[in-house]
Amino acid sequence: MVYDHSYSKDNLSKYFLNSEIAKFPAAQRNQQRETISNKAYQDVQRHLRNVNLLRKVTINNKSAYTINLLEHNLIVRKLHQNLRKSFYYSAPNRHTIIKNLLSLLREATPYNVYRLDIQSFFESVDKNTLFEHLDNNYFLCAYSKKILKELFKQFESLGGSGIPRGLSISNILSDIYMQSFDQAISKNNVVFYYRRYVDDIIIITSGKEDKDSFLPHLSSELPKGLIFNSDDKFQFISISKNINNNSLPLNYRFDYLGYSFSIENNHSKDKNRAIKIDIADNKIKKIKTKIIRAFIAFSKDQNFEILTERLLFLSTNFSIYDRNKGRKKLSGIYYNYPELSENNESLLELDEYLRTLILSKATFKHLNISSKLSKNQKRKLLSLSFFKSHTNRSFNYFSGQRIKVLKECWKNV
Repeated sequence: MVYDHSYSKDNLSKYFLNSEIAKFPAAQRNQQRETISNKAYQDVQRHLRNVNLLRKVTINNKSAYTINLLEHNLIVRKLHQNLRKSFYYSAPNRHTIIKNLLSLLREATPYNVYRLDIQSFFESVDKNTLFEHLDNNYFLCAYSKKILKELFKQFESLGGSGIPRGLSISNILSDIYMQSFDQAISKNNVVFYYRRYVDDIIIITSGKEDKDSFLPHLSSELPKGLIFNSDDKFQFISISKNINNNSLPLNYRFDYLGYSFSIENNHSKDKNRAIKIDIADNKIKKIKTKIIRAFIAFSKDQNFEILTERLLFLSTNFSIYDRNKGRKKLSGIYYNYPELSENNESLLELDEYLRTLILSKATFKHLNISSKLSKNQKRKLLSLSFFKSHTNRSFNYFSGQRIKVLKECWKNV
């Protein structure tokens, strides 16, 4: 069946989420859908001119953008689908990337690992170069191109540069911009494996290249406006061929997509390398910060029920509604980190941190947490375990509204 790129009322009406329809009074749902779809259609005919489309917000201390009205969300969702179809786009899957990466890292062959990150990725994209890619795509309809130009005009009027963060089209636009880089690096003769997840890049090579010339080559392939971070986000590891001798195994470590990988050069030519996978240190730090924020909130409001729920939210698993995809997805300590090694030290570290906060009078003296909890309350909190919840895939239910309440104390974490 031929895909219809047009922004007709019928097409736009297909992009309501179930959660949005559920908010309409049952007796008026068809009428409401018709009215909003018609508004969307009329605004498309004007190419969104004289329409207040975007609202600027702050997320994790960075500027991001949301769509103001439901009818305009329908338009942007249709635009996203048109971009997907026009560029034959498939979004990268974090779990698939990690599984494939693990398989390659275990190989008993020499290789080099490059872990790179693009500096201020979204803000540094050159708009004119991006629109050259969009304009040169003959599958993308004229309406989509005009809508994009109006959206970027409003984005820039709000002080934005590059690509707006936070929109459903943000990632696909950034991937379109990076297509030439992705293709060039993937085709390089020394590259065994290349993957990019937004601005996080992993490259595994044969080890035959000269690092000092390979890195400038990578930089030269980046699209206009982009440069690599040169701080601690860059990591390089050179792993030699395994040798059968009595020397001690060497361990190498790097972080990628929330995981910490430890590679053992086990000096056995007929054995795969042992790989240990933990939660990355920066993610551990973030979880610990959320734990202490939950206790700080408790020290102020003495609400033990919400403290317990916050710690359950952090330490177990749950389903959450994905607005962009219009369906629920599984999340939590297991589903965010399914590839962790057995007897995982990072999970045990989180358990010990939580236990210390509950029992120790010396830790965070100014909060005086231990004295504010009864014996029964301590017993209940001590039953929570990141390690057990990951192993057993323990599950809890939280409504969307409740999750908003739980997250109030974690703003900008």
